[in-house]
Amino acid sequence: MLGEPLRIEREIIERCQRGDSEAFRWLVDRYGDLAYRTAYFMVYDRQQAEDITQEAFLDAWRGIKGFKVGYSFKPWFLKIVVNRCRMQKRHRVVPTVSLERVEPKRVATGARAADEAVASGESRQLVREAIASLEEDQRSVIMLRYFAELTVPEIAQVLSLPEGTVKSRLHRAMQRLRHRLSPLMGFEIGRPI
Repeated sequence: MLGEPLRIEREIIERCQRGDSEAFRWLVDRYGDLAYRTAYFMVYDRQQAEDITQEAFLDAWRGIKGFKVGYSFKPWFLKIVVNRCRMQKRHRVVPTVSLERVEPKRVATGARAADEAVASGESRQLVREAIASLEEDQRSVIMLRYFAELTVPEIAQVLSLPEGTVKSRLHRAMQRLRHRLSPLMGFEIGRPI
């Protein structure tokens, strides 16, 4: 028996396959943030991540009739997002901005500034930088496993890789992250925390 969320998702997808664009809105609401985060951690550019997310949803809408009902939508859709990110990286043009047009950043004040300071703590920044330093293939599996919360078989499906390859990339990526973060976080690998 399907769980309630899976049953609802299945019904929504069937409605989408019949051309119900309002039903597709449910998928956008459910997976929009995940798609954006996935794209952002692959391209590290907010505007590009927004564009990729929109394009991925358009691709999903165009291809929804070919989706096999009964399978999980999440890995199918994230494969579209990942492919869009790869295409974007291949065609990336580095924008330039005249320094004369750059305005100094305004300093946030009050409660909002306090919230932003807490949310963007130093350790979060260190982790982001460590993940960004990974090779793309390792960064992709880390992002899909820990941010998108996909299983190894789902990651293998998204990236069109054997499960063993996904596992070895996850292992190597975690080793690199441990080596990079352990001295910064105040502990050494091999010593109890």
